[in-house]
Amino acid sequence: MWGCPGVAVRIETICLEYSRYGYRRVTEQLKREGLGVNHKKVLRLMRESDLLCWIRRRWVKTTNSNHRFARYPNLIKEMVITCLNQV
Repeated sequence: MWGCPGVAVRIETICLEYSRYGYRRVTEQLKREGLGVNHKKVLRLMRESDLLCWIRRRWVKTTNSNHRFARYPNLIKEMVITCLNQV
């Protein structure tokens, strides 16, 4: 399955021990342990074995529709555009 079975097993144990680690932290941990592995290889191995952690980003509402300013209608909403520079 993987080209380096020792590295693959170590990556899997690191990911199980530290579930929030991404490929960058796993790469640094492997370097601290003396295994010189490229970050691209760690990313590929983690992607193949579905070990990457996916962080759900918080959605922030940026539009404030409750204001005192006038709201103008969309004048080209019903218009059919047929050529360039028509609007």
